Amino acid sequence: MTNFTEFLKTDSMQAAFNRIMWKKNQHVEFENYYSNLIDNFLHCFRDESWTFDDNVTTQLFSEHKAEYVDSAFLLAGGIKSALRLYLDGKPGPAYQCFANILNEDQISSLLVKLTIFLEHANPNPPFFRIRRKQSNGVDMICSRKDIFHTPFSKRHLVKTSRYSIPGCPCLYLGRSVYVCWEEMQRPSFAEIYLSRFEFLESTRLGVLRFNEWTPDMLYSEAVMFSTFPSLPVPYGSIDHDPSENLRNSQLGYSYKEVIAKFLLSYLAIWPLSLACSIPRQHEDAPFHAEYIIPQLLTQWISESKRYFGVSFRTTRVPSKRQANYWPLLLNYAFPAKSNSDNDFCHELQKKFLLTKPISWELLQNSEEFLSRDTSLTEEGLLNQRIGSETCYNEKGSKMLRDFRRMRLYQFKLNEENEPMQYSSSGFGKAEILLAGHHFAPVYKEDDYD
Repeated sequence: MTNFTEFLKTDSMQAAFNRIMWKKNQHVEFENYYSNLIDNFLHCFRDESWTFDDNVTTQLFSEHKAEYVDSAFLLAGGIKSALRLYLDGKPGPAYQCFANILNEDQISSLLVKLTIFLEHANPNPPFFRIRRKQSNGVDMICSRKDIFHTPFSKRHLVKTSRYSIPGCPCLYLGRSVYVCWEEMQRPSFAEIYLSRFEFLESTRLGVLRFNEWTPDMLYSEAVMFSTFPSLPVPYGSIDHDPSENLRNSQLGYSYKEVIAKFLLSYLAIWPLSLACSIPRQHEDAPFHAEYIIPQLLTQWISESKRYFGVSFRTTRVPSKRQANYWPLLLNYAFPAKSNSDNDFCHELQKKFLLTKPISWELLQNSEEFLSRDTSLTEEGLLNQRIGSETCYNEKGSKMLRDFRRMRLYQFKLNEENEPMQYSSSGFGKAEILLAGHHFAPVYKEDDYD
C-alpha cells in the first residue's frame, strides 16, 4: 500500500502545475500527452490502495472509492472523445459530447461538491483587475466601464485565451493585485490602472474550483475544511456552505468521512481539472490545443443557470514559491452570459460593484490622505480618520480587515528575495487603499472617489 501523499507527487498529479514537464514533450501531440497522463492516473486510482495518517480515514476512503473511480473513468472518456471531435474539425459535436458528460448525474453531483457558492464566502471577498494603458494614449482608462469586460461593440478585440472563446467577452479577475500583475507578465507600474471588485451582498454565485490547491496541499486543506466547516474560513481556503455541516451531522457523517469524500471528489474530477490546467507549450502560436477543454467549459458555463464562472490558480508563478501565499494566486473567469443594449453582460452587471480605475502612481500617492503620522499598519489604521469618521465606519473597517488578512502571507517577488508580509508590499498597500474607495455599478460615474 502507498501513502496517499506520495501518490500526490506523481507526474499525473503534478503535470497541471509543471510547465517544464510539458516543455520537455514538444514532440508529443497534446491529445496524446493528456491521454497518457490521465490513463496513468486512472489506473492508479482504480488499482492502488492508499494509506493515510490514521486507519479510520484509510478505511473510509477504501469503502467509498469504487463509485468515484467509475465517475472518473466516465468523465475522462467524455473529455477524450470531445477533444478528438474538436481536433477533427467538429467543434459543434465536440461541445455536445462535452456538455452531455457534465450533465450526467454522476458528474453533476461531483461538480457541486467542488463548487463555491460565494454567498457563503467571506463577507464581500475582494477581487481585482488591471489594465495597461496604450502607449498612444488613445485608449483612455477613466471610468468603470473601461475596466469591465471587453464591450460587445469591441468583441473583435477578444483573442483566444484559456477561458475566452475568440470574440466572446469574459471578465477575468484576480484574488490579488499581485496575481493580476503576474498574469499580465509584469508590466511597468507606470502603465497600469487597477480597480477593486466586490459582489453585491444579495448575490449567490456558483464558481467551479479547479486546482486552487497543489496536490501536496490538498490533504491538509481537506482536514481544515472537515474539522472546522462552520467557522469563518481563512482567505482562499475551502469555503463551505454552513448548511452542509448540518446535513453531514444529521446523516451521521464523521469529519473523517467528510475528508475521505472530499478527497475522492477531487480525484474523480481530476480528468477535467487536468485538461483545463496544463500550461500552453507554444506561447506565441495562434492555436493552443491546451485551451480546447477550458473553452468548451466556458461555453457550458455561459449556458448554465447554476454556474457563473471558474476559479483556477496561476501557472505564471513557480510552484516552489507558492506555498506561503497561494490564496493570493487565484484567478476567476466569468464569461458573458447575454448581450445587452449597453455593451456589457446584463447578468454580470447585476453581480458586481467596483471602484473607478486609478493609475498605480496616483494610488501610491493617496497615502498622503491618511494623517501624516500614520502608516499602513494595524495601529495606524485603528487610529486613522477617514473624513470625519474613525476606522469603525465601513471603509475603515474594510481596510483593517484586509490588513489583518494579508498578514497571514509571507510573500516573495523573486526567488532570491527575502520573504516579507504581503501587507507590507506595494501590492498589499494598493489593495488596502482601494478598500477605502467608493464602490458602484459599472455605469455609475457621478460619484467623487
